[in-house]
Amino acid sequence: MKIFPSFMVSCVLMFCILNHVKEVKSEVINGKKVCVYAQIFDQNCGWDGRKTCIKDFNSMGEHPFDCECSLFEPGEGRRVCRCKFLRPPFPGQPIVCS
Repeated sequence: MKIFPSFMVSCVLMFCILNHVKEVKSEVINGKKVCVYAQIFDQNCGWDGRKTCIKDFNSMGEHPFDCECSLFEPGEGRRVCRCKFLRPPFPGQPIVCS
C-alpha cells in the first residue's frame, strides 16, 4: 500500500522537474557565434522581404546570411529587418550574440 503513493509522488515530482527545464540553443557556425541585429527601414517588405533586407544591409556595408522581414508600422509602410551575422555588425553598438 505504501509503495503506490510513493511511486505517484515520485512521478509527479519528475514531471514537474522535467517541465521546468528549458532548452537553450546556441547557434555556432564554423566555430563562430551568430549575432542577431534588428534595423528599421522606411519601405515595406515587398514581395520577398528576405532579399530586400539582405540587399539593404549589403548597401550599408554589412553582410548578413539570413534575414526575416516584418512590418513595424503597418499604416506608414515601415519594416523591421532581423538579420543574422557571423560577427557583430556596426562596431560599438550593443548586439546580442548567442
